[in-house]
Amino acid sequence: MRKFEEGSHIAPIIYQWLKGSRPGQIIMSEMARRAWTSCLGPMVDARTSRLELKNKILYVELNSTILRQELLGMKNSILEALIEKLGKNAVVDIVFL
Repeated sequence: MRKFEEGSHIAPIIYQWLKGSRPGQIIMSEMARRAWTSCLGPMVDARTSRLELKNKILYVELNSTILRQELLGMKNSILEALIEKLGKNAVVDIVFL
């Protein structure tokens, strides 16, 4: 087992452990769901009908076209917040459906 330096962040360690496995994909999707709620709040989460993480791309289906347009304008800052929560290699893009 690989040793990690004291004080290193846990998200990259967990990501490396989970990468590539089906249970890992399910767990990463759930972590993305929680990060989405944490970053954007319960009102946006209530209007999110589907959220799925596939191949490092977060697919978000919203049931409000106005909210979709608002979030498209904030896409880069949302992506930065999610990367901060999940780790650098967890999410590379967001696609709003």
